[in-house]
Amino acid sequence: VTGPGAFRHESGVHAAAAIKEPRAFEPFDPKAVGQESSFVVGKHSGLRLLEHIMGLQKEGLNQVEGRMLLRRVRMEAVRLKRPLSTPEVSRLFQRLTVMDTAS
Repeated sequence: VTGPGAFRHESGVHAAAAIKEPRAFEPFDPKAVGQESSFVVGKHSGLRLLEHIMGLQKEGLNQVEGRMLLRRVRMEAVRLKRPLSTPEVSRLFQRLTVMDTAS
């Protein structure tokens, strides 16, 4: 019940629900067992998780950018065979916005 992945969320629907209502997937406070909630950004992530992460980074994300970023995140996670860190997601987003302003 309290293993290392007990409070980590990746799957699109699962992460979206955990963002909206953490108690839906965390029946007790993770801090009670010395852990914290976290989200994994990888090949199973969805748009809502990216919107949440970019919002925490104070970056606006419109629908088109979100879908483009999601596609890039999934491709990169598969290529690397691991989840991406928040800085890696931010760099992918910055590359998208640079490409967008250059066109």
